[in-house]
Amino acid sequence: MPPTISVGINQVVISSGIEQHRPIDDLGQVELAQGMIYCYSRVALTVVPQTISHCWYGPKGNLIAEIKLTIARNPADTWSYVGLANGGRGNWTVIIKAADGTELAKKQFQVI
Repeated sequence: MPPTISVGINQVVISSGIEQHRPIDDLGQVELAQGMIYCYSRVALTVVPQTISHCWYGPKGNLIAEIKLTIARNPADTWSYVGLANGGRGNWTVIIKAADGTELAKKQFQVI
């Protein structure tokens, strides 16, 4: 019988940058002038490799970017980033999804 595949997200952080594979801060609010913003996730898997997606949604609920990330070890630190100018000011959401589309985690933040 094949192993049960499980993906867990242990941590999600919105950050202004990544250094040594870790977020440098944990932001709930970001200024539009920041320009670029990162979503860091700490991932735990039962089977590797696997693919997850960071789906970035702007304030109007529109998909700004879907970034596929291949996870090749367990546990893993991974991240994606987007430019804020494409979505503008308001409440943003990053939804982390498994390869089959299952929602694994969600993080919201505000762009002012």
